[in-house]
Amino acid sequence: MKISIIQPIGQTTDYIADNAFIAGYLAGRISGKSIRHALNLGKELTLKVQNHSKAVIPAAAMRDMM
Repeated sequence: MKISIIQPIGQTTDYIADNAFIAGYLAGRISGKSIRHALNLGKELTLKVQNHSKAVIPAAAMRDMM
């Protein structure tokens, strides 16, 4: 089996942080959380992504959000 690694071209950490916020917010809303709670999830996920190299976060670092 051959696995290719795709490297993003020209993507800055700002875009990654924006996407993390949107992902956290949508996850909260889809799971039925309030807007305020979903906004907090987006903020928490953004902070986690910004603290990890290339936005690769070990599963152990995400346990508190699951």
